[in-house]
Amino acid sequence: DWEGEREEMGAGASSKSNKKKGEIDRMVTMARSSMTRSQKRASAALAKISDMGEEQCLEMAEQGVIAVTVGNLSESKNAVVRLNSAKILKNLSKYATNRPQLIEEGAARTMVELFRHKKPRALHLELVHGVNELGQGKEARPQLVEAVPYIIKFVQTADLVRQMLGLSAIGRIAEHEECQFKIMKMGAMHLAFQYVQSEFHTYKHKSLAMKILAEISTSIACHKYILGYEDKQGTHIISRLCRIKDEEMVPFCAKTVERLVVEEKNAKAFVEKGVLKEFLWMLAHSTPTVVLGALDALGALARFPPLQRVIVEWKFLPLVCPLTSNPHEALRISAVKLLALLAQHPQNKARIIYNGAHEVLLYHGEHSSYPDVKELARLAAADLLNLPEARLNKTLQRAAYRFKDNARNALDDLEERMSNSSQKDRGKELVAKILKQQGQEEESSDDEK
Repeated sequence: DWEGEREEMGAGASSKSNKKKGEIDRMVTMARSSMTRSQKRASAALAKISDMGEEQCLEMAEQGVIAVTVGNLSESKNAVVRLNSAKILKNLSKYATNRPQLIEEGAARTMVELFRHKKPRALHLELVHGVNELGQGKEARPQLVEAVPYIIKFVQTADLVRQMLGLSAIGRIAEHEECQFKIMKMGAMHLAFQYVQSEFHTYKHKSLAMKILAEISTSIACHKYILGYEDKQGTHIISRLCRIKDEEMVPFCAKTVERLVVEEKNAKAFVEKGVLKEFLWMLAHSTPTVVLGALDALGALARFPPLQRVIVEWKFLPLVCPLTSNPHEALRISAVKLLALLAQHPQNKARIIYNGAHEVLLYHGEHSSYPDVKELARLAAADLLNLPEARLNKTLQRAAYRFKDNARNALDDLEERMSNSSQKDRGKELVAKILKQQGQEEESSDDEK
């Protein structure tokens, strides 16, 4: 009996699916008509089906709904048909499987064209939704860039919730390198600066706006406009924004600093504005993205020799060294790169060795799985200890084995306590144990000397 019921249920589901396919096919045929009445009925039905979920949207793409929407419905003189076509494109854009076909068949250009119509009022809301969804596909962003002026106007007149949607859509387009200078010229930079300084918007609004600034900072052509904003106040504003202790916004602030300090004069300007003080609290934060943002920004500043000494004087070493044993690989790599850069300054060598960073550089110079990090750490260790080539290889091996033994011993000693503690506590205990053992070894080696 149960098998029979299952077969009946399966047959019912299959029949329902076939019925839906037939309905989509009929609506596609009707949408090709030049009669407005037929287009209204077809577009309304297709928009309703596209709201039903992924299965229906994928089926619609297979049966030619994208082509008929782009070619017929979007060009209709009827405002309702245009609104329904925008809804269809928005819903189909939600699913990654459909995006290549949407881009190929001109959906991005169609969305831009539909922005030119002012009626009905809900049309622009659907289009901004659509741009935000389709903009997740990298290939679509250059085709959507002409929609940015319309989205900016939408943001300036929308309510708080819809403003976030518009800012998110601009941020997606800004991720493409070909679009960054264009949208800056279109007014995206001024809009972003207004939001990050506003007292009337939430941190969510500000983080979305800060993402726009971080993305357009990738383009070197935009640097003079960002730094020169409001009579060269850009550096001051961005440095001040790093004080805001919001874990969503601050990584974008740090990323903006990292990308803007291509020239030494810009790097010095940020240091003079007090940005190093803000990086101190970021490195002590518990959120990995915040810590990584500070490390990458410090790495960008440390490329300039005069600032290598300044960074060490700000006592960053005690915060950076433990991060070389962090569970997150990105944090470990960024911390090692930063230490290797700081070790290049002659006056930093004593403090680097005192904090045990030479052990880290020796280890990664031998065992890092990243060739660039391995070479950077190896050269920094050689310069740090003034070792010739033959002696360096032996020292690297000894340091690597000692580092591994320390980690293995610490794991054995802490095994019981680790089973009862949280992951965060385990990581802290492990790092503390390793550093303590390293310090004891250094003291014993000094005594032997």
